[in-house]
Amino acid sequence: MIESWGRVPLEFVQQLDLRNRLYGFIGLKDYTLYPLIRPGSFVEIDPDVKRPRHGVVRSEFERPIYFVDLRNEYACSWCELVEDKLVLTPHPLSPVKTRIFIFQKEAEIIGQVTGVAMRIVLSLAEPGEEISKGPSRP
Repeated sequence: MIESWGRVPLEFVQQLDLRNRLYGFIGLKDYTLYPLIRPGSFVEIDPDVKRPRHGVVRSEFERPIYFVDLRNEYACSWCELVEDKLVLTPHPLSPVKTRIFIFQKEAEIIGQVTGVAMRIVLSLAEPGEEISKGPSRP
């Protein structure tokens, strides 16, 4: 994470609530909520929220986002609980497909995402392509 972000302002680090929040890093190849949350983003997580919340939302910005443990990886996604299945719904513009897991057995919600720190420009790679380590020269 530190390599992808470079220097982080001291003011940002001082705002971290290490007693009441968890923090996660969105993988450099994770385009689940792209373009709303870009790969390489840093998220703040409320660990008290372990189940998807239901309610009326007026926009994608009000729709709750969850950080999910998939046992062999993590995901940051909109979620819905349908019977015993946890449905991970990607952003409509994302190349990622909807994924379904058995709730608590195959997937567990770590918490609700409550904040995000995101770089505007990560790379010139298209969604799904390998992220380049640096500029290429002809």
